[in-house]
Amino acid sequence: MRRTLLTWSVTGAVLAAGLLLSPVRASAQFLGQVSTARPVDQGASDVGGFLGIYDQAMAVFGQYRHGFARTGDFGVFAGFLDPEGGGARLTFGGDVKFQVLDDQRADAFDLALDTRLAFADYPGSFLFSIGESVVFSHDFKITRGSVLAPYGAVNLRLDHVYSQTDLEIAAAGGVKWELSDLIDTYGELVIDEDLGLVLGLNFKI
Repeated sequence: MRRTLLTWSVTGAVLAAGLLLSPVRASAQFLGQVSTARPVDQGASDVGGFLGIYDQAMAVFGQYRHGFARTGDFGVFAGFLDPEGGGARLTFGGDVKFQVLDDQRADAFDLALDTRLAFADYPGSFLFSIGESVVFSHDFKITRGSVLAPYGAVNLRLDHVYSQTDLEIAAAGGVKWELSDLIDTYGELVIDEDLGLVLGLNFKI
């Protein structure tokens, strides 16, 4: 089972890399990954707030994550996206993430599959997006027990809006810094139709 999941992960990553070479036009801004491949601890929850600054948009959104298994967590997000100064519009969605490689169990790095749904209010329409992300990361322990975790993700999705469905590709790379047992900081670069920078704080509850 684990070998099968890993095969699908590698296949998805290769497919995504190939699609990066083709011209695509994003229907909506991929807000960001803002989570590593390692799930929230089973039974624990995180809540965070994030600011996204993109070439042609800005966003403010919050995220809640909960660990439901040793290798799985889910998240929900909601916020406002302001495309090209055209007025803030509601966006919300969620994801379910399963870890398939674990750097604490003899694997070289963490790897997860992340199924994502998103909705956004559009002028005269409503956008629906569904896709899959391949997420990889690695934890580095630094001074006084804090952890620095670089991560990356490739997101392949279908966007449906204005009676049209498009296949889209995005990528994200960033760093999570666990400042303490209660607080994490995030800094992330997003590559979609536009470049974006996402900054945020995450609290463990």
